[in-house]
Amino acid sequence: MEANSRARAWGLCLMAAVAIGAISAQAAAALPEVGRCVAQAGTGKYKDAGCREKAGALTSEKAFEWKRNPLNGKFAAVGGKAVIETAEGVVLECGSESATGEYLTTTSTKAVKNVVMVLEDCQVPLLGGACHSPGAEAGRIVSNKLKGKLAYISGKGTKTPVVGQLLAPEGTGVFREWECFGGATRIREAAGAGKGHATAIAEVATLNTMSATLSETYKGAKGVQESQHIEGSTALYNLEASLNGGTAQLADQAFATTITNEEALEIKA
Repeated sequence: MEANSRARAWGLCLMAAVAIGAISAQAAAALPEVGRCVAQAGTGKYKDAGCREKAGALTSEKAFEWKRNPLNGKFAAVGGKAVIETAEGVVLECGSESATGEYLTTTSTKAVKNVVMVLEDCQVPLLGGACHSPGAEAGRIVSNKLKGKLAYISGKGTKTPVVGQLLAPEGTGVFREWECFGGATRIREAAGAGKGHATAIAEVATLNTMSATLSETYKGAKGVQESQHIEGSTALYNLEASLNGGTAQLADQAFATTITNEEALEIKA
């Protein structure tokens, strides 16, 4: 009987360990995600205002709790000069960038939706002449509605991860289109032959800190986006563009933007 009792006890301990491990794995799999680290004195699971350090047994350490999802989900972005370049050297320069969008709030916020990106004062350098999206005023290029998720570019599980924000068309397959020189030149950024070829990845600079603002940077040259992959995947994420209906070629966009949320939020990674 005593041996059977010990065996049952060991079995229960093993089951508990497996369950705890599964919960920890699920928590790790949820990251990166958007949420709030809020004060919760005496019962919080974290002891720091970034919800990074787990609280110990002392009540004084149980100071903060992680809350998934924003209470207010909309955001706006403002950036400076933006450059779009194709693999064949077609270059578009714009004086400024802005965007609006909202977080997709589910059980774990990892994505954005209804993102519309606007580029102003756009023209082909040296040749001059303003470019614009169909129906937009001269110099103004407006994207279609975009969506995308947060994902690790590198460093998952380390203290210095690199996180990217992916953006792709919501449903049309067309990221953005514009024309120059009275319609003689038409550029269309849309899904090409490869999976993910209507997607751009921006590196997110503000992680694990509660703030009403965060920064993102798109880098690239000669059509190649600097971040083309997310960690653990071989899928290529890069914009593609076709000139006057011709063969699609890789295209990149390069600019830095500052995102302002309706409230202080944190990207936990």
